[in-house]
Amino acid sequence: MSILRIPHVFNSHISLVLPPLHRYSGFMNRSCRGFPAIPVRLIPVLAVLAAAVLMAGCSPRKEPRTVRDTLRIVSLSPAATSILHDLSLTESLVGIDRWSAPLQGVPDGLAVFDMINPDAERVMALEPDIIFVSSMTRDATGRDPFKPFSERGMAVHYIPVSDSLDAIRRDVRFIAEACGVPESGESLVGAMDATLRRISRIVATIPEDKRKRVYFEIGAGSKLYSFGSGVYLDELVCAAGGKNIFAGEYGWIAVHAEQILARDPEIILTNVPDAGAAAEIVSRPGWDALKAVRERHVYAIDHGASSQPAPSVIRALEEIARILHPDVFTGEEK
Repeated sequence: MSILRIPHVFNSHISLVLPPLHRYSGFMNRSCRGFPAIPVRLIPVLAVLAAAVLMAGCSPRKEPRTVRDTLRIVSLSPAATSILHDLSLTESLVGIDRWSAPLQGVPDGLAVFDMINPDAERVMALEPDIIFVSSMTRDATGRDPFKPFSERGMAVHYIPVSDSLDAIRRDVRFIAEACGVPESGESLVGAMDATLRRISRIVATIPEDKRKRVYFEIGAGSKLYSFGSGVYLDELVCAAGGKNIFAGEYGWIAVHAEQILARDPEIILTNVPDAGAAAEIVSRPGWDALKAVRERHVYAIDHGASSQPAPSVIRALEEIARILHPDVFTGEEK
């Protein structure tokens, strides 16, 4: 991140925050990490500075504006929106995707877009300084709706769907840097790591044979959905002292009741956003054969904290740890 400062006749400065070139920027051929982005050029500097000087000459600057006052952000990635909230930047949002709209801290009255098929011209009409887009937007359609704008130097950043806590840390740092608040990003990552270390110290005292078998349901209906390894939720279950019964699978998966019955979980978790989700699992025909159901160890997990790869997953980690091992976490200070 670099800042150009131009002296002004009123003995103040005009600051232009220039976001760095990064693998998140522009059109990436693939959404996974490790593939470099095609670098994009910044907005023509002379044109921006000329306009800034012209406007500044009309009246003296009263108070310098903060980064949050000057940025206009469109977030078409729920994970990015969650991170922006944790960075105290939601006041800079001017547009969001539909999945971001119900997230904690998102202001009312923002322009709302379809995440998979956003109206790029309407997005650009909001005159954003930065656009964060989920890699799912490009992956689901095979096209980059913002390519014409990124090729003209617009700050368009595709955010990969993060699969681990380490990837979430990288997303936090990147988004904070792009928004001009790298210190806030480091502080947020530090807070995540402090909680993780505290929980890890406690979990390390739990013998391997005391770690519970866990089925974590993320979707229900005509099909049931869970996850295997290579997903941040699997990392949370392990870090909380549990064993994912589908750890032998990989990624997000559809599962059958027979598979769950065969693995007989001791704990069932669900983050399905329905107040009756846990009760519905208990009432399923034949599921009373499961140890978790017989012993009433079926729990609803905070959907908002667990559903997006963002710093809030640390809250979900603590919640899971306290459910799996209430004996060692009872009385433990949060």
